[in-house]
Amino acid sequence: MVQFENNNATQLAEDLLWDFHYDEVYDKENFPEKEYIMNLNPLNTFYEYTYKYARKNGFDGDQTQADNLAKFIFNLSKNKGVTLSSLNTVKNWLKQSPPAKNPGGRNNVYRLCFALGLDVKETKEFFLKAYLDRPFNYKNIYESTSLFCFNNKLP
Repeated sequence: MVQFENNNATQLAEDLLWDFHYDEVYDKENFPEKEYIMNLNPLNTFYEYTYKYARKNGFDGDQTQADNLAKFIFNLSKNKGVTLSSLNTVKNWLKQSPPAKNPGGRNNVYRLCFALGLDVKETKEFFLKAYLDRPFNYKNIYESTSLFCFNNKLP
């Protein structure tokens, strides 16, 4: 194995990253997706995926009807025995800002996924593409329990 000065491989990797000239290597011709990534709106992606899965559950409203979508999801959660904070909170997630990127926010997203009847694969997709965060932190007991529930189709 290669030895680094002071046995500090992390520092070496960080130094190499700082030396990397991202804009020179990944211009529009070599990396056309850069513009899409730079203009990604977390609220829009969260809304689009929530709408997509609500449609699979029978929501027949137009995509512009955020209030009706929130009511549908909130009622769906009550029917499935899943506790979402309040109707106003769901409206805020859809119209103002997705749940926060903290443990409480992540737990709310899992509850939303349970309410929408998602399986493990769909939940992973929702976290990655809608919530823009990694799914299932196995070191967190709530998230490990959620994974078990999704795997076994438990509410």
